[in-house]
Amino acid sequence: MAYIPLKESIGESSVLASRFIVLLIPMKDVDSFTGLYQEVKERFPKADHYPYAYKVGGKMKSSDDGEPGGAAGRPFLTLLDRKGIDQALLVAVRYFGGSKLGLPRLTRTFASTAELAVSNAALGEEVSKRLFSITLSYHDYENLKPYCRRRDIKIENEIFDSSVTLNLLSGGNIIDDLASSSIKIEAYEDLGEVITIKEIEHDPS
Repeated sequence: MAYIPLKESIGESSVLASRFIVLLIPMKDVDSFTGLYQEVKERFPKADHYPYAYKVGGKMKSSDDGEPGGAAGRPFLTLLDRKGIDQALLVAVRYFGGSKLGLPRLTRTFASTAELAVSNAALGEEVSKRLFSITLSYHDYENLKPYCRRRDIKIENEIFDSSVTLNLLSGGNIIDDLASSSIKIEAYEDLGEVITIKEIEHDPS
């Protein structure tokens, strides 16, 4: 499973009067790239270069945008791959300060600033869950709520009628476990596997 950025994060550094800003931006599909990239350019309109890399599933692309070849785009892709980050766009905003850094130092600066953006990120982990639709009485619904809290099962989409119909998002097949408990299910349907995003506490190493 991959790590997904939940919101934009930024890393920033300065070397010999050149300013480097790297943004890690959530990007769910490749079609979003042009709009996201243009937004960065509009936010930082006087920068000299905007190198980038993105990774969405098996689709990836990078560009040095006028910087020396290999200075930013490829290291950004390597970083995304090493950290296991997907559905993400890394964009650097570089303001030239008048002194050339040389390719090794320039590459290290882009890479370390991108590392800062990743370390500052709120990341989520893709988790496979199973979705069930169940119907039960109001009495059993009240018993179900503490049962789900104890087992980290999410209740969704409750519909209150003569009975209660709802969805359960669980780490596995809980129907047999429910059947052996005091909670009686009137009807259920296995809606299959779904992928959810769970926020993680620390930057993946």
